Amino acid sequence: MEFKMRRFLLILLVLFLFNGCGGGGGSNDTTLNIDKDDTTKVTPYSDNPLFSKQWYFAKNSEFYENYGIDQDAHIHPFDTPEYTGKRIKVAIIDDALDIHHEDLAGAVVKSYNVKTNSEDVLPKNDSEFHGTAIAGIIGARSNTLGISGIAPEAEIYFIRVPFDEFVSESLIIDAFYKAKEWGADVVNCSWGSGDVSDAIKEAIVDLAKNGRDKKGTIIVFAAGNEDEDIGNDESAIEEVVAVGSTNIYNKRASYSNFGQGLDFLAPGGEYIG
Repeated sequence: MEFKMRRFLLILLVLFLFNGCGGGGGSNDTTLNIDKDDTTKVTPYSDNPLFSKQWYFAKNSEFYENYGIDQDAHIHPFDTPEYTGKRIKVAIIDDALDIHHEDLAGAVVKSYNVKTNSEDVLPKNDSEFHGTAIAGIIGARSNTLGISGIAPEAEIYFIRVPFDEFVSESLIIDAFYKAKEWGADVVNCSWGSGDVSDAIKEAIVDLAKNGRDKKGTIIVFAAGNEDEDIGNDESAIEEVVAVGSTNIYNKRASYSNFGQGLDFLAPGGEYIG
């Protein structure tokens, strides 16, 4: 099967991680395992040297003015309860991960390669950078290096799928079952086929409804970058959260897919960099 990697736009995860929302079905008790007295304030994020350029994360007046960014184009994290993703298990299903990246030190708890049935998730070539970028946007540590992730204390569980090769249906299904086995609270999928099979859909729905001991698991899919209706894509599945992209003007990005199955739009970076 052919799958396309998608832009790094799933900033929406912050809304779930900061507010402690639950999963997609099963038990009525869908609250994530967050202790309000054991969280870190958002303000230390500004210690990261590139924080001021993270326009989607917080408003920097000078940067916004230089690029003509709409004043409401960011996600307003300071208006929400200040969760940082602590104790939240975020499973990322993607191409590869540089587990030695200095901005992810201490972030990765477990890793799994669906093809080799091993812990080796390192990139095999220069084209396999997508998963590392996604992991950084989600969970880069709040330190004095690089950027800050939207959930800098989240626990990263990385599942490698070699999307630059032919990927069988069984490997994709295995990835979702591994996320279920690990008890992931949130699963991030910045990719899609455009035409999901019944078997893969069944695995996704099972995780959404029955993950976390039947409390349900939040599964987030990027809607795609083809400026077309999402149709029968994985992101169109009712039990997942489908996220499209906005640009610096707080409008739908020109490339972002749309359609009845779309749930949210979130900052995607069009016209920046």
